[in-house]
Amino acid sequence: MTASLLITGVSGYTGAEACRYFASKGYSVTGMVRKARESAEGVCYAACDLLCKEEMNRLIETQKPDYILHLAGDNHAGDSWQRPLGVLETNVNGTLNLMEAVRRYSPATRILVAGSMIDYDPCKMESPNHPYGVTKYLQTFTAKCWGHLYDMDIVIARPSNLIGPGDSSGICALLASKLVEMEHGPGKGKLEIHNLKSQRDFLDVRDVVRAYEILLLKGKSLQDYSIGSGVSRTLGEVAENLVKLTDAEVEVSHSLEEAEAPFLVDCSKMESLGWSPGITFQQSMKDILAYYRSRSC
Repeated sequence: MTASLLITGVSGYTGAEACRYFASKGYSVTGMVRKARESAEGVCYAACDLLCKEEMNRLIETQKPDYILHLAGDNHAGDSWQRPLGVLETNVNGTLNLMEAVRRYSPATRILVAGSMIDYDPCKMESPNHPYGVTKYLQTFTAKCWGHLYDMDIVIARPSNLIGPGDSSGICALLASKLVEMEHGPGKGKLEIHNLKSQRDFLDVRDVVRAYEILLLKGKSLQDYSIGSGVSRTLGEVAENLVKLTDAEVEVSHSLEEAEAPFLVDCSKMESLGWSPGITFQQSMKDILAYYRSRSC
């Protein structure tokens, strides 16, 4: 029997890749969107506003999916400084609306909630990093609480910085798109990076979607799983790798070079389930550039 999967946030970067992947694997995929659209590429779209309890209840009561991959939310740390309450409402209240709908109408559904590696963990950090980090911590915290309180099947994923082809607002995509503009420009261009020594763990979005499937099938309920490459890279290294892949004349400028501790991700729990990254950082860089070059034609 074909497993049914509801994916929230399908208009986003990871959501679009998740739809392609799970449809290709034979799942019966429903993509939750705000405005109705026609089905395409093996995905049936359902219009539903995550912040509307009535719409969320109707969707879950109708669908009763085997699995839910919850990717919807506000995922830009920078924007969260300007509109913290809006980000909080979407990431926390929206998730609770989903939890409540499943609790009431489809309690057997397994839910995978995609949190963030850069959330604010009060047990490890003295002060919050940004409003976004607070909202992502509260999102996964409340989801796990609902799982414990109401005996729901909920798994938490905590991915690192995602890269790869597709429409992304991440640093790698921003740098790659600027490089492609320079390739068509009249002269020397400039890449501006605030801190060349800022550290990140970068993972290809295609690898994280594979990890999500494994967690839906094998993850332990009410457990957290960190997902990353296990390699910490500086933004200077990112820029260097991208510049090597272009013939454009590029100058890399920066405001400071302030050393940061390596951003280390423990992926041992994912490895115990048989997952490991399959796409190299260099291949991801090539694919990002290829994507933006294809859009510029």
